[in-house]
Amino acid sequence: MQKLPKGFLDERDSRSALTFFLVRKVTDGGTADKGATNAKERISLIADSRSDSTMAHEAGHFLGALTAEGKYDSEYGHPEKSEEMLMHVHHIGKKIPYSAITKFNYGYRR
Repeated sequence: MQKLPKGFLDERDSRSALTFFLVRKVTDGGTADKGATNAKERISLIADSRSDSTMAHEAGHFLGALTAEGKYDSEYGHPEKSEEMLMHVHHIGKKIPYSAITKFNYGYRR
């Protein structure tokens, strides 16, 4: 997400790891999108045009951006090439590759 609209930082839930906002429209760099995530700020915007996997996809951007200690490290993009995969650029897949499970579950290790 290039620029977070004014006011969202003040409204995020300080007790949650990630706050989702359901909004009418999301644009990222001028292009309409189903969702966008600012992992550093712990905010996801989910558009009315979302698919049934958009929230999971945006949560993947957040989880992929964290270190093993749960701290923000860097933005996590769209590493998957197959459209069946959750983190594909077209947001239509639902599968998570085994190689991503460790990264997406850092905070749940014991």
